[in-house]
Amino acid sequence: MSSSPSPSTIKAVQVASLFTIAASSGAKLGLSIFAVPRLLESPGPLMLQQWDRMFVSGRAILPAADVLSALGFSYLAYSRVFGERTAKMYALAAALSVGIVPYTFLVMSRTNNKLRRRAELTKSMSITDESLESAEVREGDKFLVDHWGVLNLGRTAMLAAAGLVGLYASL
Repeated sequence: MSSSPSPSTIKAVQVASLFTIAASSGAKLGLSIFAVPRLLESPGPLMLQQWDRMFVSGRAILPAADVLSALGFSYLAYSRVFGERTAKMYALAAALSVGIVPYTFLVMSRTNNKLRRRAELTKSMSITDESLESAEVREGDKFLVDHWGVLNLGRTAMLAAAGLVGLYASL
């Protein structure tokens, strides 16, 4: 049977989990409040191409950070070093961290898929094409990007809540 984790291991997992969840939540918040409004200033096809690049690069990094945080919070809950109440708080933080996965599939996937399809239609256009600058925005393109930004705030809120619960449990 293994012994309890050392205090330095617990502190390292706490710090890593809290830092990672805060960074991921902040990055997602930045997408909604900084990037999306700038995207909406662009011509439709350019906006869709930029949104797609933002989506692909975020998808490559941010989910791993959320899973890493959830694993850290789960480890802290499982270790039960702090007692039952604190373990439950860490378990809640872990659940909120991974809760963005079903949220993304259930709430955002339709919007994501529409935007990805529309972005794919603009791939043949060069960013410097005059046609890109003069292209008329298709019905709903800007709405979809704006709507995505609003839906993304839900994920941000879940991650921020996970971070706050994890922080409270760590104090």
